[in-house]
Amino acid sequence: MRTSRTNAWVFRPCIVAGPKAQTLLEEMPYVRMSDQLPDPVVRLLAAMPILKPVLPDPGTPFQLVHEDDVASAFVAGVHGRGEPGPYNLAGNGKLTFSDIADALGWYTVPLPATAVTTSADLIARVPNLPAIVAWIHSVRKPVLMKTERAKDLLGWKPEHTSRGTLKELVGAFREEQRVGAN
Repeated sequence: MRTSRTNAWVFRPCIVAGPKAQTLLEEMPYVRMSDQLPDPVVRLLAAMPILKPVLPDPGTPFQLVHEDDVASAFVAGVHGRGEPGPYNLAGNGKLTFSDIADALGWYTVPLPATAVTTSADLIARVPNLPAIVAWIHSVRKPVLMKTERAKDLLGWKPEHTSRGTLKELVGAFREEQRVGAN
């Protein structure tokens, strides 16, 4: 009896973001904490520019990929373009936490790499911490995707840059905050 082999297209996106993919912002400690405060307190804090959040920036570069660009890669795989195997997905360009802070109108402060490494090492030793503190591990080393295989074999081309994706993400996030406050 012959069996057929299953072919799989495996997609490995970097941080997926966009108007409907807002996890990057929703999981930031400041945003998570503000979700737990009463609305009048959140509005008061937002109205006081001196109390803007401060985002530490270790300078670690990262990429974003737009939710629509991920969907277009999935469609290419469903249509059998390219060959089975892994495909990295990322928008063009690199960002840092300073870029996120600028887009949100927040402050930023440089953070030495040794502070990140030491903090991450200490956190790794503490049992039963909430999952939110695990974000520090994501800024220890750059994780930059090479997407040539997806471009060459799938014919995939991201329509959105990392910076453009950040702009759409923040715009949608702000709109949801505005609508939710009314």
